[in-house]
Amino acid sequence: MSLRVRADVKPDWRAESLGWFGEGGELAGVGLVLYRPLHKALDLYMSRR
Repeated sequence: MSLRVRADVKPDWRAESLGWFGEGGELAGVGLVLYRPLHKALDLYMSRR
């Protein structure tokens, strides 16, 4: 069975689904990576210094 659910993320973020497979081809794990624009992360870091 396969179920694909897409979560909403903030407008300026991107999401990417990942899957890891074992040597026999069986699904071993899944993950969701969220990408945030770097300039906003740097602004936040610099404002806390």
